[in-house]
Amino acid sequence: MNIPGKFGFPLLGDQSISFVQDPIGFVNNQVKLYGPIFKTRIINKPFVFVTSQSGVREILEEKSDCFERNYEAFLAGLFEMNIAFVDGPAYTRIHELVKPGFSSDMLRKYREDISRITLQFLSELDSSAPFDLYQTMKQVITEICIFLFIGIERNDPVYLRTKELLIEHWHGLISIPLPIRVPLLFSSGYDKAMLAKEQLISLLRHRLAEPCELRRGVLSAVDVSMFESVDEAANNFLLFVTAVIPKAITSLLVSCCLQMYSPENKHILDASGDERYFDAVLKEVQRLFPPFLGGWRNVRANVVINGFEIPKDYGVVYMAYHVHRDPLIFPEADKFIPERWLCEETREAKLWTFGGGERTCLGKHLSQMIISECVVALRNNFVCEIVPGQNLTYKWLPVSRPVNGVMVAMKRYINIVDRPLITSEKVNSEKD
Repeated sequence: MNIPGKFGFPLLGDQSISFVQDPIGFVNNQVKLYGPIFKTRIINKPFVFVTSQSGVREILEEKSDCFERNYEAFLAGLFEMNIAFVDGPAYTRIHELVKPGFSSDMLRKYREDISRITLQFLSELDSSAPFDLYQTMKQVITEICIFLFIGIERNDPVYLRTKELLIEHWHGLISIPLPIRVPLLFSSGYDKAMLAKEQLISLLRHRLAEPCELRRGVLSAVDVSMFESVDEAANNFLLFVTAVIPKAITSLLVSCCLQMYSPENKHILDASGDERYFDAVLKEVQRLFPPFLGGWRNVRANVVINGFEIPKDYGVVYMAYHVHRDPLIFPEADKFIPERWLCEETREAKLWTFGGGERTCLGKHLSQMIISECVVALRNNFVCEIVPGQNLTYKWLPVSRPVNGVMVAMKRYINIVDRPLITSEKVNSEKD
């Protein structure tokens, strides 16, 4: 069947600006006109948007061999060759080398450090006046990620410089890719990001060259000798270090807090201490507020998706945001209802927040554990109130979050300075 929609003329028919300005509205309008699969022109290239559950399943799982990621074309200047740029045997080899760092045994080891870093940060937090929860928790998550993926803590002499390099690198990812430099006068954001990349790789190379017993976090679980070189290992870990990771985790964390601390959701906060129920809360957050709207692929060979043939070399965008709101799968799809995940008929429903198939995000369970530890620390130690009257509308690109942040007022349960904060392990031991 012919794909519904229209490409328009090259350049004149390009819809990139319309999509970037209002991605949700743009896709909603196209779906109303053409249905869950439609064609359009983005970055002056033919693209097909897929918003159906079955279509996304075909792209990411059943027919994934017909697609390629092609991220290298956009990101090569700010990353060296890494797992995101390769497919087939090359991907499988690197995946097997880094996977030990994300095993369930290692996650249990990381939990103590994640809890310690979170509680230390919160114990020093000035909560005498309302503050932006998004910016605050982004600092916590960044500190956790720097420890996990580089092995550096806040008291390390190179910590602040490392944090600055990550910010410079991120600014390059969202800037026009023009490496302009006028000595002593001016450097473009992209040029600064390229320099930051080299310094971050050098730092990672140094850390990975240390004996395994001296490394911390994920680096301690990786056998560097199995990589083709230390450089290859460093190039891959740069991908995990990039600032987009803490931004994505913070996005989910703050969305979770917004729901738990909403006045009309007091029952959710009260019940969130139950592990099974909190898992349902986290799934519902991932369903309604994915940090990334979806993903994209290039068509490697002609492929049929939902009955529509998509030609080779077309681009395909799958919209997890819209798939997660399919009313046939999720009744009252726009409502936050964690209880739906406790029902048998919904429990097996597929979420695409972390991708799918063999390319499912390696850090999925680690991200969920970080969010869980942060929520436990907040819930067990603070009364939190969302300041009323805010604009909590979301911006969705490049990473979703409330457009103006989230102002909250927080108060310790017992206002005694030397009272230790309660950890998740202490709560669990008291239950036992």
